[in-house]
Amino acid sequence: MLAIARALSAAGDHVHVVALNPAKLRIEPEPAAIEPATLEPIDINTSARLRPLMRAATSDLPLLVARFYSPRLDRRLRALIAGERFDIIHVESIFMLPYLHTIREVTKAPVVLRTQNTEHVIWQQLAADASRIRKLALSRIAASLKRFESEALSRVDAVVPISDDDAHAARDLGCRVPIHVLPGGLDVRRYSIDRSAEDPRAVYFLGSLNYLPNQQAVRWIAAELWPPLHAALPNVKVTIAGSAAPPALAATIRAAGIELREDVPDATAFARTRSIMIAPLFSGGGMRIKILEAMALGKTVIATPLAAEGLGAINGEDILITPDAQGFIAAIRRCVDDPLFARSIGDRGRSLVANNYDQNVLVRGLRAFYESLIARNARA
Repeated sequence: MLAIARALSAAGDHVHVVALNPAKLRIEPEPAAIEPATLEPIDINTSARLRPLMRAATSDLPLLVARFYSPRLDRRLRALIAGERFDIIHVESIFMLPYLHTIREVTKAPVVLRTQNTEHVIWQQLAADASRIRKLALSRIAASLKRFESEALSRVDAVVPISDDDAHAARDLGCRVPIHVLPGGLDVRRYSIDRSAEDPRAVYFLGSLNYLPNQQAVRWIAAELWPPLHAALPNVKVTIAGSAAPPALAATIRAAGIELREDVPDATAFARTRSIMIAPLFSGGGMRIKILEAMALGKTVIATPLAAEGLGAINGEDILITPDAQGFIAAIRRCVDDPLFARSIGDRGRSLVANNYDQNVLVRGLRAFYESLIARNARA
């Protein structure tokens, strides 16, 4: 999201970002973080239960979506959009669609939905691996999200998914509005390789630990990967880093003897001191921006097939792909024993990102798509 805002601003567009700032993950954004775009955070408590339950019960919103409705944000959007002419309203994720009615009331500008996942598919994947009672609950969540996504995709003027697979999923859900695939990207200039800082035996996993697919991955690391890895390669150190780890998950990590870093002030600085990133994801969709960031830093990425999906990376050249713990152990062993091999994977991964995922290049296509929507809207 930040990369898109920066790239559009750098291209000469006026960008005003209004963003929810959840109490559970609240930050104090620095003005320079998003320059030259304007960033306006709106506080919200997404952990509240009663109001979202009431809102979901009296509307067509799934409970997960209702959690992100803020009357304050609704009022601010109404005033901002009514008071200033915007050519495009860019809505990030289906969780911001509760504000669509208000947006429609105050502007005729095209509304573009950016989807970073096909949300209901994630919950279907989680349900498939759950116990019976949990499977039922997760399946109901998936069904409610599928209904909402199917309806939402026809209520906006265009959709910008993050991958071709998500574009096909949108069409399968009945989407008939224009689609432009915009891969996840980053400003490659902000990343550089520093081999002098790396520990070749340091392995890391990085991600938001309140995200269910990441929780699933971390539990797999603790139960399936770490015990045989530690037995086979006792000098290898694994660190799990991420925000908002539930207490039970944090206890699981520590009980396994794995280092947990819950408050990493600078993810890039953290990654620079490590050589290998692991991404054992078994559910989720879209594109893993953390993998792109690791590649941009020249790290060797070892991932499951699902985690590498949509990247266009070649196994054994830009990335190492394996489906199980024994494969991860073999890949880590080879990288530790042969640092030149590990560095070659990292170097080619960096080139892949620079050539295909630099946001300043990708945003040119997005701007052209926006301009076509604006022109069509003017003719209507």
